[in-house]
Amino acid sequence: MRPGNILRVICIVFLILAAGLAGCQPTTDAPQEIRIGLVVYLEGDYAPYSGQPTLNAAKLAIAPVNAAGGLEVGGERYPIRLVIEGIDNLPQQAVTAVRQLINQEDVSVVIGPQFSADAIPAGGIAQASEVPLISPMASSPAVTVARNYVFRIGFMDDFQGRAVANFAYHELNARRAALLYDVANPYSQGVANVFQQSFLEAGGQIVASEVYISGNQDFSAQLQRILQQQPDILFLPNYAEDVYLQGLQVRAAGLDVPLLGSDGWSISALNQAPEFEGAYFSTQWSSHSPDTASQAFVDLYTETYAETPGGSAAQTYDAFNLLFQAIQAQGSFTPQAITEGLYALGPYHGVTGTIDFQTSGDPVKSVVILQVKDGKSVFYQSIEP
Repeated sequence: MRPGNILRVICIVFLILAAGLAGCQPTTDAPQEIRIGLVVYLEGDYAPYSGQPTLNAAKLAIAPVNAAGGLEVGGERYPIRLVIEGIDNLPQQAVTAVRQLINQEDVSVVIGPQFSADAIPAGGIAQASEVPLISPMASSPAVTVARNYVFRIGFMDDFQGRAVANFAYHELNARRAALLYDVANPYSQGVANVFQQSFLEAGGQIVASEVYISGNQDFSAQLQRILQQQPDILFLPNYAEDVYLQGLQVRAAGLDVPLLGSDGWSISALNQAPEFEGAYFSTQWSSHSPDTASQAFVDLYTETYAETPGGSAAQTYDAFNLLFQAIQAQGSFTPQAITEGLYALGPYHGVTGTIDFQTSGDPVKSVVILQVKDGKSVFYQSIEP
């Protein structure tokens, strides 16, 4: 080959290699959006009173951020992309949803699911993947134990159980307590166990502790045994659809004592049933709270959706806005930065009160006691931690 041709070949090879090397260079462009996963009950019994309010609140929190051009992070604005996975109240669906969000949708953080039975296994996937997960309502201690990437917005079952037990003993002057709870549900069992221990420590007696398994609709045998023990109060730390049936059957059995519940009760159908008149239950938040931030949220939600928000909506709204502050404080929205930012943020005053992650994903939080009165759940008192 002639020297001139050799030189031309060398030049061509050099240009090809240079072009290839340039094409293999990693991009320096920053992500153009912040991807947030939402696991929400869009199927089954929880869809109307938990799922849709959760989705409503998420959109309500994101709307003003995106209207301003996105969340400002490190001097740049990034739009929020909400990636939704709809599920029924089945733990395996929750696990699949979180895997999909993390592995296929590449989200930086997952919000949800709401309830403990689903949040426990879902949180395990998030922990193993080192992607933060925030459950707005799950209260079982098992949701966050030994998991530094898993957070909750509400109080835990152990604090709730103690608070309700002390309320029953000191405020209601109950000395003989009976329980009926779902032994197959981690939430119900957890609250029931702590209530029993705390009520005994306060000086009371547990005269009956009856159980059932999820799906049961006939509680007559358990209620007859409870009736024979003549309790002062009946504690039902179960989810609303079960509690509704239980309340009807309690009165039909002739048991005329105050009903006491936990934060799984929140549903308007209970208020409308005369069997629940005078009942008390703990909850994470009340739309009747006099707090300024709380009332501003109630007004905004009501104006937007023509209905009063419940706890699922309020705690979801707090989860998103707390997340936004953590991202801005860190100047980054990588999963690791978000996790570190949640711990470092300090006390955050939201719609549902002050939220402070100190040494774990379990915040310091107050318990609200509501009473069913004249067909409404009204604010009774707040119990501080």
